[in-house]
Amino acid sequence: ADAGVNPNTMQRALQDLESRGLLQAQRTAGRTVTANDTVLQALRRKRAATLARDFLQQMHALGMTAAEVETLLRETEHQKRSNTMEPVYEVHGLCKYYGKKAALDGVDFTVEPGKLVGLLGPNGSGKTTLIKISAGLLTADSGTVCIDKAPVGVYTKAITSYLPDRMALPTEFTAADAVSLYTDFFADFDRTKANAMLADLHLNQHDRIGAMSKGTQEKMQLCLTMSRAAKLYLLDEPLGGVDPAAREYILNTILHNYSEDAALVLSTHLIGDIEKVLDEVIFLKDGSVMRQVGVDELREETGTSVDAYFREAYKC
Repeated sequence: ADAGVNPNTMQRALQDLESRGLLQAQRTAGRTVTANDTVLQALRRKRAATLARDFLQQMHALGMTAAEVETLLRETEHQKRSNTMEPVYEVHGLCKYYGKKAALDGVDFTVEPGKLVGLLGPNGSGKTTLIKISAGLLTADSGTVCIDKAPVGVYTKAITSYLPDRMALPTEFTAADAVSLYTDFFADFDRTKANAMLADLHLNQHDRIGAMSKGTQEKMQLCLTMSRAAKLYLLDEPLGGVDPAAREYILNTILHNYSEDAALVLSTHLIGDIEKVLDEVIFLKDGSVMRQVGVDELREETGTSVDAYFREAYKC
């Protein structure tokens, strides 16, 4: 024991840990000593399994389904991360003008890792302009955008995966050409993952993009975007113009392929389809942030869905 630590205090502490199943101990000449690491690890796993079983039984007694418990655990983990992690996406005082008209007028918000955020607002509210500036495709007139603490530039483009609101690849490209292009351009692109997702779409690698339906084009482009191990995903209208079945595929692709250590921001008008997977929403109006709020907090405060709140807030 360290000098200055009462041996009796140490003994009581070890005995307390042992009584709670957190420590395996043996007595030697009247003293308590810990057993080897293998025994300790096995005991901790056993204790963890017991605690997990007790927790699940308590949740079941409260009437919670397995899916609800999974959601609860995910939200708890997100909350823990938000208490310790720095924002990965920061926008401060951002302004962009087209002539005398302000597309963005002092936009301010931050997004933390692990968050899936909806960027919401009517046509002309500045959603696409904001995303393009963040992706490095437009230049702001004033204000700052930082991704992973760095201003928009070569580094941020390397860690940001951007999905435009329309097909950005040459229509004469085949699916295989698109995968090769992403492989060459992005060091974090997972070719195997992309090919597996494209195979799920039953796409022939030699199919030309121009011969694909709009829905298939959008799903293919999303697969490429989500096959990157980025720190920030920016998706501009990923659900626009596709049928309900395709929307479900797109939502599942987003949920199952973005890293929990990354942030994902998507713009959409189809709030009813997307709100069930969102952690937060950012409402834009006339180029400014009207409100940034957690989805659960908004529902509890208003007693309505995000979609209903949006319709009320923006009604003509």
